[in-house]
Amino acid sequence: MAISVLVSFAYFYQAGGWNQNSRYDLTRAIVEHRTIAIDAYHSNTGDKAHLDGHFYSDKAPGQSLVAVPVVALGFAAFGEDAGQRRPTSVITYAMTVVTSAIPAAVMALAIMGIAGRRRRSRGAALFAAVALSLATPMWAYATLFMGHALAASCLAIAVWGAVSLAERGNSRRDLLLGLAIGAAAGWAVVTEYPAAVPAALIALFALWQVRLDLRTRMPRVALGIAVGAGICTAVLLVYHQRAFGSPFQTPLKYLYGFHHVREQPFTLPRPSALASILFGAKRGLLPLAPVLVASVMGLVFMVRDRQSRALGCLCASIIVYYALFNASFATPMAGWSYGPRYMAAALPFWALALPWVWDRLEHRGWRVALIALAVWGVAWSLFAVSTTAQPPELFANPMKELFWPAFAEGDLSLNNQSFLELNASVKDLRGGGVDHDAFNLGELLGLRGHLSLVPLALVWGAASFFLWRRRREQS
Repeated sequence: MAISVLVSFAYFYQAGGWNQNSRYDLTRAIVEHRTIAIDAYHSNTGDKAHLDGHFYSDKAPGQSLVAVPVVALGFAAFGEDAGQRRPTSVITYAMTVVTSAIPAAVMALAIMGIAGRRRRSRGAALFAAVALSLATPMWAYATLFMGHALAASCLAIAVWGAVSLAERGNSRRDLLLGLAIGAAAGWAVVTEYPAAVPAALIALFALWQVRLDLRTRMPRVALGIAVGAGICTAVLLVYHQRAFGSPFQTPLKYLYGFHHVREQPFTLPRPSALASILFGAKRGLLPLAPVLVASVMGLVFMVRDRQSRALGCLCASIIVYYALFNASFATPMAGWSYGPRYMAAALPFWALALPWVWDRLEHRGWRVALIALAVWGVAWSLFAVSTTAQPPELFANPMKELFWPAFAEGDLSLNNQSFLELNASVKDLRGGGVDHDAFNLGELLGLRGHLSLVPLALVWGAASFFLWRRRREQS
């Protein structure tokens, strides 16, 4: 399962854009010039901060830092040509796979691990993991060099570690699990600032898991969490100090442009914004991933079950937090985006409720309905990653106006934004008017249109056959 999911993520290269260019600029500045100022590259993005004559990425640095070894190897391999267009495509493709696709695949394993430790069936755990990976906008985020997939993965891994604390172990295990929880939750914050609240909730959940051993296990777990989170906090504070002159200053204060965001980034949550991010035709989560409607029922089942009550409360709290955060942010629609990307890190917590639905609704008809909802989400996600995971803002209903028409005509890999320069033109998005930077692996083999997706279909077919055969052997 994990391999087929990873192949699905890595099959598509979405190329550049303001958000990913800003992150890549920081990585490249570190690799090439040993600096965190992006002065040499800032003209390729509108997402940047400006202070004392220097430009900086306006993103949290976590994903850019993780990408440094990959980009450094790429620059060493290509030498003086590393900054040219084709080598840049190779480097940034590898960078995206390592920092987005692989973490998202690990997140799927974490969902299965958590469900298994809470005594959910293997089928239920598998359904939740696949639904999260392919039937929600997570598939799109896993193909982009943005922080959403990495932050979501870190939070899911932290919960996996916290749930593992329910099983008693020796002192070394407790300390290492605490360290892993603190480091994973902490790096989620280094990658995406809004993850700070979920990270704190997960830390409290981890301590709740060992509440019966107040004098023995809890101090060890707390120490591990503190050390792991402390290291991540130190990285972030040092970055802020070097970029903005204070450990407690973030890029938000120094945004270049976006004056309305800089002056009033947050308001009270707006019901209209909340309705748009959940149900809207433009970015609505549930029209794109209707299987998550069942997650509401799953959360109720979790809270009613004494064994999963604390986990259910944690999932519900994080989902509500991200919804309210998104609805209160100055730009809730998040620019060019497939779905409400500020809600991305909440997706694993929606998915965690699905195993409880699968196991409780044992009738075949209910499970067929769940699968049908998931297939709907898979279809729309496939249309998006095949065409563009960054539909321009001007489309009021990207599903009807862009994704389906382009996919139906076999007009794929549409993004014409480069990691090197601002060259996007919406009018050239369709019809092959410009040389698009995006590609899928089938196109690299010389296949075009729908035929370029045949290798991915073969991978899915092989994975399905393997799972069917394994299930048959076990029965």
